[in-house]
Amino acid sequence: MAARPRIADADFVLLINANGSPVSFVVPERFGSPGVEWEVVVDTAAPMSGAGAAGAGRLAGTVGVAGSALSVPVDERSIVVLRGRRLNGDPVR
Repeated sequence: MAARPRIADADFVLLINANGSPVSFVVPERFGSPGVEWEVVVDTAAPMSGAGAAGAGRLAGTVGVAGSALSVPVDERSIVVLRGRRLNGDPVR
Protein backbone atom coordinates (compact mmCIF):
# COMPACT_ATOMS: atom_id res chain seq x y z
CA MET A 1 0.00 0.00 0.00
CA ALA A 2 1.41 3.40 -0.98
CA ALA A 3 2.05 5.98 1.71
CA ARG A 4 -0.59 8.66 1.91
CA PRO A 5 0.50 12.28 1.64
CA ARG A 6 0.48 14.24 4.87
CA ILE A 7 -2.51 16.55 5.19
CA ALA A 8 -1.45 20.07 6.07
CA ASP A 9 -3.74 22.59 7.68
CA ALA A 10 -3.68 26.20 8.80
CA ASP A 11 -5.29 28.03 11.68
CA PHE A 12 -8.36 30.03 10.64
CA VAL A 13 -10.75 32.30 12.55
CA LEU A 14 -14.08 33.21 10.96
CA LEU A 15 -15.74 36.39 12.28
CA ILE A 16 -19.35 36.99 11.21
CA ASN A 17 -21.25 40.18 12.02
CA ALA A 18 -24.96 39.96 11.09
CA ASN A 19 -25.70 43.11 13.10
CA GLY A 20 -26.64 46.40 11.44
CA SER A 21 -23.71 48.20 13.06
CA PRO A 22 -19.96 47.50 13.37
CA VAL A 23 -18.81 45.07 16.07
CA SER A 24 -15.35 44.49 17.56
CA PHE A 25 -14.60 40.81 18.10
CA VAL A 26 -12.00 39.69 20.62
CA VAL A 27 -9.92 36.70 19.53
CA PRO A 28 -8.74 35.05 22.78
CA GLU A 29 -5.02 34.61 23.37
CA ARG A 30 -5.41 30.81 23.49
CA PHE A 31 -6.46 30.75 19.79
CA GLY A 32 -3.84 29.83 17.21
CA SER A 33 -0.66 27.82 17.14
CA PRO A 34 2.45 29.13 18.90
CA GLY A 35 4.58 31.39 16.70
CA VAL A 36 1.68 32.40 14.47
CA GLU A 37 0.53 35.85 13.37
CA TRP A 38 -2.98 36.51 12.11
CA GLU A 39 -3.48 37.96 8.65
CA VAL A 40 -6.74 39.01 7.02
CA VAL A 41 -7.46 36.91 3.93
CA VAL A 42 -11.10 37.92 3.39
CA ASP A 43 -13.04 41.02 4.40
CA THR A 44 -16.43 41.14 2.69
CA ALA A 45 -16.84 44.83 3.59
CA ALA A 46 -13.87 45.62 1.35
CA PRO A 47 -14.40 46.59 -2.29
CA MET A 48 -14.21 43.75 -4.78
CA SER A 49 -10.78 43.33 -6.34
CA GLY A 50 -9.22 41.39 -9.19
CA ALA A 51 -11.38 38.61 -10.57
CA GLY A 52 -14.29 39.37 -8.25
CA ALA A 53 -12.85 37.87 -5.08
CA ALA A 54 -13.40 39.66 -1.78
CA GLY A 55 -10.18 41.44 -0.88
CA ALA A 56 -8.48 41.99 2.44
CA GLY A 57 -9.31 45.71 2.08
CA ARG A 58 -9.16 47.99 5.08
CA LEU A 59 -7.76 45.29 7.38
CA ALA A 60 -5.12 44.11 4.89
CA GLY A 61 -2.02 42.51 6.33
CA THR A 62 -1.18 41.24 9.76
CA VAL A 63 -3.58 42.16 12.54
CA GLY A 64 -1.93 40.44 15.53
CA VAL A 65 0.03 37.53 16.94
CA ALA A 66 -1.37 34.32 18.45
CA GLY A 67 -0.87 34.19 22.20
CA SER A 68 -2.14 37.72 22.80
CA ALA A 69 -5.76 38.89 22.89
CA LEU A 70 -6.72 40.59 19.66
CA SER A 71 -9.57 43.00 18.92
CA VAL A 72 -10.78 42.91 15.30
CA PRO A 73 -13.37 45.42 14.05
CA VAL A 74 -15.91 43.91 11.64
CA ASP A 75 -18.24 46.18 9.64
CA GLU A 76 -21.99 45.71 9.67
CA ARG A 77 -23.30 42.63 7.87
CA SER A 78 -19.87 41.38 6.86
CA ILE A 79 -17.41 38.53 7.36
CA VAL A 80 -13.68 38.62 8.13
CA VAL A 81 -11.48 35.54 7.81
CA LEU A 82 -8.12 35.45 9.60
CA ARG A 83 -5.43 32.93 8.66
CA GLY A 84 -2.49 31.97 10.84
CA ARG A 85 0.98 32.44 9.32
CA ARG A 86 4.30 31.77 10.98
CA LEU A 87 6.16 34.90 12.00
CA ASN A 88 8.64 34.31 9.14
CA GLY A 89 5.73 34.50 6.66
CA ASP A 90 5.36 30.78 5.91
CA PRO A 91 1.86 29.27 6.08
CA VAL A 92 1.16 27.04 9.08
CA ARG A 93 1.39 23.39 8.03
